[in-house]
Amino acid sequence: MRKVKILYLLDTLIEMAGSERNLLDIVTNLNRERFEPLVICMRGENMVERLRERNIEVIDIKLRKIYSPAALLRAVEIFRIIRRRGISIVVTYHESSDYLGGVVARLAGVPVIISSRRDMGYMLKRRHIIMYRIVDRLFDRILTVSDAVKRTVAQREHVLWHKLVRIYNGVDAAKFTVTNGRDRLRSELGLEPNRPVIGMLAALRRVKGHRYFLEAAAQVLRQYPGAYFLIVGWVVGHDYYLELIEQTKRLGLEHNVIFTGGRQDTPEILALFDIAVFASLNEGFSNAVLESMAAGKPVVATRSGGTAEAIVDGESGILVEPADAPGLATAIIGLLEDRARARRLGINARVRVREMFDIGRMVREVEGLYDSLLVEKAGGMPSPIGFDTLKRIVARTIKQAMSAFIYYLGMARVLRRVLSEKNGVAILAYHRVADTPFVISGMSIRIANFEQQIRYIARHYKPLSLQEAVGMIERREKIPKNAIVITFDDGYLDNYVNAFPILRQYRVPATIFLSARAIEEKKLLWFDILIESFRLTRLRAVFFEVYGLGTFSLISARSRLSAAQKVVSYAKRFSLRARSDFVRYVLDRLEVKEEDIETTGMMMSWEDVRTMHREGITFGSHGMNHVILTRLSNKELRREIGDAKELIRKRTGVDTKLFAYPNGEAKDFNREVEHELHRHDYVTACTLIKGLNDSTSDRLALRRFCVTEGMESNAFGRFSRSLFAVMLSGLLGS
Repeated sequence: MRKVKILYLLDTLIEMAGSERNLLDIVTNLNRERFEPLVICMRGENMVERLRERNIEVIDIKLRKIYSPAALLRAVEIFRIIRRRGISIVVTYHESSDYLGGVVARLAGVPVIISSRRDMGYMLKRRHIIMYRIVDRLFDRILTVSDAVKRTVAQREHVLWHKLVRIYNGVDAAKFTVTNGRDRLRSELGLEPNRPVIGMLAALRRVKGHRYFLEAAAQVLRQYPGAYFLIVGWVVGHDYYLELIEQTKRLGLEHNVIFTGGRQDTPEILALFDIAVFASLNEGFSNAVLESMAAGKPVVATRSGGTAEAIVDGESGILVEPADAPGLATAIIGLLEDRARARRLGINARVRVREMFDIGRMVREVEGLYDSLLVEKAGGMPSPIGFDTLKRIVARTIKQAMSAFIYYLGMARVLRRVLSEKNGVAILAYHRVADTPFVISGMSIRIANFEQQIRYIARHYKPLSLQEAVGMIERREKIPKNAIVITFDDGYLDNYVNAFPILRQYRVPATIFLSARAIEEKKLLWFDILIESFRLTRLRAVFFEVYGLGTFSLISARSRLSAAQKVVSYAKRFSLRARSDFVRYVLDRLEVKEEDIETTGMMMSWEDVRTMHREGITFGSHGMNHVILTRLSNKELRREIGDAKELIRKRTGVDTKLFAYPNGEAKDFNREVEHELHRHDYVTACTLIKGLNDSTSDRLALRRFCVTEGMESNAFGRFSRSLFAVMLSGLLGS
C-alpha cells in the first residue's frame, strides 16, 4: 500500500515548547506503515537532532524572515520538495509557516492543507490577524488544541465554525508513574526532607504568570514557612528571568524558591511535587498540566484558555481566576491543610488523563482527520458534462446573475422590509447537512454552505424558535421584522454532528421533526434504503416491468442518482404495505440484499436527541414511519400520529406539540388528519408549501421554504448570499 506522505512545516525547532512537543508526539507515534512524515523548520537547534534520533527526516531551511528575498528562494525550495516527494498533506505550525506554507502548498497542488493552532494568539498583532483572514481560505481545516482556541480563532479571524477541528493534546500517562529517584533529586536541589514542595512547570515567559506564583508563595509561607517553591522551565527571555530573580529577593523568598532551569527529566521532577501550580494568563492547552495530572498530582491552575477543559474544577484539580495571587495562595494552603483531598484530586486527575487525554487517542484522532480529508478530496461524482448537466449549470448561472442584480441594487432589502410590515415569518425546512454526493435533490446542504447561511441569518434576520413564532401567530401579535425559524425534518445524525455545533456557535434556535421508528430501531428511512440500493448495485441498467417504470441506465453515479430520485418520487404515494412490497421488489431487481445496506450511522440516537434538547434545540414529530398521512386508514392514522408522540415522550421526556407532515404538500393532509392532531394535543403542524406566515395563518398548515441547492448555491456549488436573500424575499422561484 502506498504511504501517505505528510509535510510538517514550522517556524522553529529550538526548545521543547507546546508546538514542538505536539509535533514530536505526532510524528513519532503515527502509523509508519501508512504515513511517511517529513519535517521542515525555518530555524532549528537541539530539537532537530532529537527528531532525527527517532528516525524522522528533518530539513532546516535556515530562514529568519519570510518578508525577504531569501524567503522567495526558500519557498521555491519547499515547492520543489512537495512536488518531488509527492506530498499529500501539509500541516503548518506558527504564523510564518502558516503564511508561507499555506500559499506554497496550494500553488503546489497539495490535496490537503491543515493549519495547527496551539495557543490563543496572544502575541498576534493587527497585521497578523489581517494576514490570517486572507490565508485561512487556503486551509482545508484549522486544527485547534482546545475549544477555547477554536472559539478565539473563529471570532478573531472570521473562520467558518465547521472548518475548525479540535483535537486535545495527549500524554503517555505510563511515563509519569515514577516513584524512585526522589531522594537523589531532593539532594541535588538542596531540598530538606519532610517539607512540602510546590512546583510550577512552565517556560519563563511573561504569559505564564510566574510573578503571581511568587506572590502566592509569599502568602503561603506565612502559614507554611518550610515550604519549597520550584520554578522549572527554560529561560526564554533573559530580562524576564532577571525580573523574577529581583521579585524573589524583594519578597524575601531566596531560601524557599528554586529556579531549576529547563529539565529533561520531567517525570522525576514531578515526582517531587506535592502540588503542581499553573498561573498562566493565557493558555491554549498545556501539556505540562496534563503531565502533572498524569503524575497524580493535585493541580492548582488558572481558568485561562483550554485549562478549564482539562481540569474539572473541584474534581480533578482547582481552578482560580488569572492574575489572582491570593486565589492561588488560598487553594495551595487548602490542599496543604487537607492532604486527603489533595490525594483524591490527584487520583481523579490521573484517571481523567487516561480516559480523555491519552496520547494514543490523540494520534488516532489526528490520523482520522487526515483520512477523512483525503477521502473528502477524492469524493464527488465525476461524470461527463452532458446536455442535462450543461442545462442545469446555465439555468443556475442565469438565476445567480438575476439575484445578484436584485440584491446589490437593494431591491431584496426593500422587499423584505415590505414583507415584514405584513408580519411575515419565514420558516426554513432542512433535511441533511452533509458533504454527501449521493443524495437526492433537495435533501442535503453542504456543511460550508449551511454555516454561511446560518451566519447570514444571525446577522441579517431575527431568528425565533418555532414555539415563539407560533405563540405570536396564536396571539395575533406583530411579528418582528425579518423573523425567521429554522427547522429540520427526519432526524439525521448529521443534524447532530454537523448542524448542531453551527447552530450553537451562532446562537440560532431550531426545531427538529423526528421520524420516530427510524430512530428507535436505528434503521434507514424507506427512501434512504432505495437510494443506497441504487448506489450499491453492480448493474449497468435495470428494467422495472411490474410497475411500468421502464428502463433506467446505471452506468454512472449521476445516472444512478437520477434513477433513484425518480423511483423514490414514484413510491411516495404508496400505502405502508404497498411501499414495503415495492422496496423489496426494487432491491430484488437491483440484485442488492437488504443486509448489505449499512443501516446504522445515518439517523441520530435518542441520546443525541436528549443532548441537543438540553442545549435548547426543540423537537417535534414527523410521524412513526414517514408515510403520507392521507394514504392511511383511520386506524393507521391514529397509530402513526399517536405512537410517535408517545415514543418521543417516553425516550426524551418531552411532550411535543409540534408536527411536520411527511412530504408536506397540500394534498398530504386533510380535516381527518388535523382532527387526529387535535386529539393528540398538537398545537401546530408544518407543511412544505412555500410562503410566509402571519397572524392570519392556520397553525396546522404553516408554510415553509424547503432549502435546496437551487435556493442557496451558485453553479459551482458554493453559497450565494444574494441568491439566498432574494429567494427568501420571494422575488425568484426555487
